[in-house]
Amino acid sequence: MKKKFQNALSKKFYEEGITMSGWARKHGIPVFQIWQLANGHRRGTRGVSKKVVELLKAEGLWAEDDKAA
Repeated sequence: MKKKFQNALSKKFYEEGITMSGWARKHGIPVFQIWQLANGHRRGTRGVSKKVVELLKAEGLWAEDDKAA
């Protein structure tokens, strides 16, 4: 059976073999920030969410097509 993903970000985390919560702890970021970005509740254009997107881009986990609508 093929694994289904709710969004591209969670798929990338799965492919890299890391969890969102583990990545967040490693970088000292609240986990809910990543979940909100992944689910489209935040766009990552200001404040903490922008810093999170920059960290994700630096590690190759965020692509321009991952932007929330």
